[in-house]
Amino acid sequence: MGRRASPNGLQTWLWILGGLFVLCTLPLMAIALVQGTQRYTEAEANLVSLQQLRQTFELANLVSAERGPANSLLGADSTDVQEQRRLAAQLAVARQRVDAATQHLQSVFQNDPRVVDETPRLHEARRRLQTARAAVDRVAALPRGERSAEEVEHAINNMFAVYDRLQALTSVQISDLVAADREAAIPAMQGQILIDLREHGGRLASNVMAPLAVPGAWREPQVRAAQQTEGRLLELWRLAASHESVFRSEPALSLHWDMARRQFFGQSLPMVEQLIDDGRRGVPPPWTAAEFTARYVPTLQSLEALRDGYLGVSIARFQHTRNKEAVRLAVLGATVLGTLLLLALALRIAHVQILRPLLQAQAQVIQIASDMPGAEQHATHPMAEMQRLFDAIEVLRAKSHQRSALTRELRELADTDQLTGLLNRRSLEERVRQRRAEGSTQAVVILLDVDHFKAINDGQGHAAGDDVLVQVAQLLRSHLRRNDSIARYGGEEFLVLLADGDLASGRRLAESLRVALRAQDIVLGSRDILRVTASFGVAQGALDPIGWHALVRAADAAMYEAKALGRDRVQVSPAGRAAR
Repeated sequence: MGRRASPNGLQTWLWILGGLFVLCTLPLMAIALVQGTQRYTEAEANLVSLQQLRQTFELANLVSAERGPANSLLGADSTDVQEQRRLAAQLAVARQRVDAATQHLQSVFQNDPRVVDETPRLHEARRRLQTARAAVDRVAALPRGERSAEEVEHAINNMFAVYDRLQALTSVQISDLVAADREAAIPAMQGQILIDLREHGGRLASNVMAPLAVPGAWREPQVRAAQQTEGRLLELWRLAASHESVFRSEPALSLHWDMARRQFFGQSLPMVEQLIDDGRRGVPPPWTAAEFTARYVPTLQSLEALRDGYLGVSIARFQHTRNKEAVRLAVLGATVLGTLLLLALALRIAHVQILRPLLQAQAQVIQIASDMPGAEQHATHPMAEMQRLFDAIEVLRAKSHQRSALTRELRELADTDQLTGLLNRRSLEERVRQRRAEGSTQAVVILLDVDHFKAINDGQGHAAGDDVLVQVAQLLRSHLRRNDSIARYGGEEFLVLLADGDLASGRRLAESLRVALRAQDIVLGSRDILRVTASFGVAQGALDPIGWHALVRAADAAMYEAKALGRDRVQVSPAGRAAR
């Protein structure tokens, strides 16, 4: 027969199943984590891009706002020193705001590795801004009477060019944002519409600023430019109104929408239309440039509030999306980690609650089956099935104890004389075989026979004879060493196998037993006292199977020789004497 393969253990199967679970689930977990990370990264990138777009919008708005004090300064009376200083201070503050926003946006672009084309466009807008500012300062430095409408228009158009460069920058940003996420198209485009709405609202004021700064300077090209700006303004408002539901979805946006319609389109736009109509008819304007600016500019704030409110809501929604993806990614990561931890915990529980108790039960069963000594373990287990297993082991242990006790009893019955408790002849033969197995080659035996035992049985009864045999056995047990073997060899015959010694020591021991037996009072069951003697035969010989039987026969012959010589004596085998 071929060798049977060793089966895999439960622990091995646990590790195999755990590994298969990890191999099956880990790729799915990895894919989900990668997708979740990608969604979060995209949401974060969209949010950053939208925030950058908002910053660019804010810069463009500040550039548009700078035109307000610039226009006022261009239209102011150069002889009014106090007014000139006030307007120059306002312009300086506006320029500081633009410069700070420009510097901040430049640092944002420099710190963002994804930005490629934005920085050169920003530098170009900055260069155009310096040129436009120089033109404004040059015209404002002239006396009011020396300012021509063409120079004022040129200075204003240079400021328009700055915004146009910024619009080119926002167009690139919007294209990149829409290419990355189509959902960003609507807020980006709507933001552009609102920033253009604010820009053209400012441009409309700039269109009428030259005639206000230089009275009587209304010309047909100026009128057409103002009308074109107004038309573009109304078109942008219609485009914004197509998404009015978006503005109405938020209470704050709805309020800004109504304010822009009421303040700018309801107040400022009719005021500009009146200026244009009066100019075409040659009617002098009812306001100076400063008065017009004071009336007009505050209404532009409603457009700015609408734009800022919409961008704020859009960014908040993107932040919500980013945060939702972050939470989803965190939950996914926690799920993956929790799954792996639960797997590890399950393996640990399986090891502690199943495998280890099974190994413990195995050890106990082997201990019981092998009759190995060991402390009894009354195990308890939280699992009902395991507890029933250990309960069954306890039942098995109890049955094993009963079996062992019965086995010992049977072994004792098989190995000992029932009357005296000494070894019987079969167990004596087993001792001899053990001695041979241990390497012993020689032995000394003493064979004794109770004298006149038949007379005791006939005269006192068999019970008295049994009493004699029991007490003789007790005497032998008390006078011999623990390693010596004593057996009831026949009816009233006893054989002593000495653990060690020679023939002389055997003879001395036999003599001491004879004397002790002779002096021993045998108390019978009837309370009678009896004295008995025995005849002893001593022999020494080999322990091999042939030598052992020869040795017993030699001791038996010596014993019968002692009886023939008068009993109550020790006789050494002639073979033993010859050996000496």
